[in-house]
Amino acid sequence: MKKYMKIGIALVFIAIVMTVPVSAEQTFMRGRGTLYAEGDGLTHLNIGHGAAKLEVTDSTILIHDYGRRNTRIWAEGEGTLTKYGRTWVYTGSGTVYAKGYGFYISAHSTTDRMLALGRGFAFFDGTFDYFTLNWDKAEITDDLKAKVDQMGTLVKDIESGDVELSTLDNQIAEIASI
Repeated sequence: MKKYMKIGIALVFIAIVMTVPVSAEQTFMRGRGTLYAEGDGLTHLNIGHGAAKLEVTDSTILIHDYGRRNTRIWAEGEGTLTKYGRTWVYTGSGTVYAKGYGFYISAHSTTDRMLALGRGFAFFDGTFDYFTLNWDKAEITDDLKAKVDQMGTLVKDIESGDVELSTLDNQIAEIASI
């Protein structure tokens, strides 16, 4: 059993290392597997089942649990993580973790490293390099682009203090049509 685990881990490592980095201004991806990205701009993830880790500097991260209400969220670093209903807001510098069934993450940052494991989709708007294993580029529909833009605006409004945080759940549900 250990032998097969070591071989599997080695193959995943080789696949990730051998994947050529791709730069993106605006990219939409879907998949079931591993996605690693780093860069500047807006990151939006929708994880149907899995886990995500974001390392950020001077950023705002919005996490919304739309699934089974069992998403685990925790953070490390020099920032503040606050819960409002089914939504968490992290502001500052550090690492934010999420694990569960059905959650959105939107982050606006100047330094962003993100790892997603599981199935879902990702949207990047900015300057990002990414590596993938079983995630593929997909078409950006006008509807999806509009929703991601609204989430990005909401994150920026949180950064500037222009949003009532107690209403986040309702605003996200309206944007995402959950």
